[in-house]
Amino acid sequence: MRLAGGLGYLNVELEPNTNAVSKVALKGFGIGFEFDLGWAIAPGVIVGGAYGGTLAPDARGEHEQNPRTNDTLAFTLGPFIDFFPDPRDGLEIGGSFGLGRTAYIFEDPQTLVVRDESILGFGGSLWAGYSGWVSANWSFGVLVRGGIAWLEGRQTVETSTAIIDFDQSGKAWTLGLLINPVFN
Repeated sequence: MRLAGGLGYLNVELEPNTNAVSKVALKGFGIGFEFDLGWAIAPGVIVGGAYGGTLAPDARGEHEQNPRTNDTLAFTLGPFIDFFPDPRDGLEIGGSFGLGRTAYIFEDPQTLVVRDESILGFGGSLWAGYSGWVSANWSFGVLVRGGIAWLEGRQTVETSTAIIDFDQSGKAWTLGLLINPVFN
């Protein structure tokens, strides 16, 4: 079991299929995280479920007229595989794939409406790290994690003069430098 956390960065770019609303372009630093729960299927090979990404409570919009705090979350959720080349050593390389999701609050500079939206897609992540044993069952170290999600979905924006339904698509990527405690 891993519950890692540390410095994270995210970048979200979503393009609408209409000119009536602005594209979403958010980026910022925040809290990177990785939670894995799995079991060994062979010496040095772990499989299970992974949930990881970045929460940026102060992501900034590229074209906002009134810069504001934009709570933004990007994550992936799905099965993972983690490989330890030498099971007695702390080097690890792993990855996951599955559901990708981004949730954000964004002030649209074109409509001046605050959009509170989320969008789903497919994504994955890769990580590498090194941990040292601190007891019989615990190791502690550092993990570098990167994730990407390709997203697509339908949104609705209500302005003072119209209700706008539109599709949007794009991607979100995250990067994290995480403190990595692991229970084995």
